[in-house]
Amino acid sequence: MLVAEELDTAKARLADLLRKTQAREEALGREGFARLPSTLREQLAAIQPKCEPSDPDDLEALKSAEDHLRQYHALMDDAFNLLRQEEAEGQRQARRRHRNLKRWAFRLAILGALGVAGWFYLQHALAEEAKRCAVSDACIEGGQCGSGLRFTGAPGIGCAPRDDDDCRKSRDCKRVGRCHLVGGVCAAANDDDCRQLEVCSTQGLCSAVEGLCQAVEREDCLKTRGCREGGECSPVDGKCAAAEDSDCAEATVCKKQGACTAVSGRCVVPDEGFEGAAPSATASGTAAPPKGKAR
Repeated sequence: MLVAEELDTAKARLADLLRKTQAREEALGREGFARLPSTLREQLAAIQPKCEPSDPDDLEALKSAEDHLRQYHALMDDAFNLLRQEEAEGQRQARRRHRNLKRWAFRLAILGALGVAGWFYLQHALAEEAKRCAVSDACIEGGQCGSGLRFTGAPGIGCAPRDDDDCRKSRDCKRVGRCHLVGGVCAAANDDDCRQLEVCSTQGLCSAVEGLCQAVEREDCLKTRGCREGGECSPVDGKCAAAEDSDCAEATVCKKQGACTAVSGRCVVPDEGFEGAAPSATASGTAAPPKGKAR
């Protein structure tokens, strides 16, 4: 009779543990089980088959199953603790991200306010500078009648041309052909800017090159007084110069003063004892040191 009572008691304890185990497994669910570390999952899977008694009428089998169930419960406790820690860490990280977002939102708001204030200050400063520039020599001479940010040299606000009209009204347009706004500055944008100038007819500076009026065509140099009188008939480094003796041959300085040799871009008279003509100017406008006197 005593053995039968022990069996009934063991079966009752085992049945109660099995109900609790089933409830805990349902609470954990497949998703929770999948989130567990692999080692813990393997331990649970290894013990689970041993929680069922091999013989429900054998007291030792019932006790063995009960022991394994208690081990299984202990592992389930570890599983729930891990998941709670994971959830708590996730909540801490979420709160941390929320705080960081609030900080960045505050910083961006401050920067935005500073940016707006800075923009209004910049506009005011540009307007005040534009008033000064409009009546300055920089406007009259170089067309710098407006204002703008300056990034070369010492950064800051300075006078700057606003459009082609500012450039066309300037003295630099009439003198050196800087009549168009190019890259924020007044410059000679095309040959027409140069050909209307006195420097075209007098110095042969009739072609726009990199924003400047320069001598490029020999025909432009041939029309100048410098060619007729001084032999400066060839374009060299953007200017008309005497590049060869033939440039000097028809020039006044050769016919009247004997300066018929081209040296360093000029027509010169060789010194006494000078043998032969001096080397002609090279394509870069350089030549051997002069051995004669210029007239």
